[in-house]
Amino acid sequence: MQYGGLKKTLVLPELKIIYGRLSTGFDNPVDYLVLGSLLKIQELIIESRLETDMAREIEKWHNKQPPPPPPIYTESGSSIFDEIRLTAPRYHDTTDNQ
Repeated sequence: MQYGGLKKTLVLPELKIIYGRLSTGFDNPVDYLVLGSLLKIQELIIESRLETDMAREIEKWHNKQPPPPPPIYTESGSSIFDEIRLTAPRYHDTTDNQ
């Protein structure tokens, strides 16, 4: 089935089975309504799975990261010309890129 130049097909096996049982096999307008509904359901399922998987992977990545080291505080100079410096140490990513 074509929508806006893009070919839309069912990729989830569960929805393919449902469409096979609900379709009549002829060019029936009801078949197009069923297919359109199943395509929308498939889109929602895939988006939900992607969002859940991405959130899970981001949470795992955050849990692998060590806490950042504290800043380094130094003072130098004498009386009027004192210098106070707050320096952030270098941070290295220690996780594996898999």
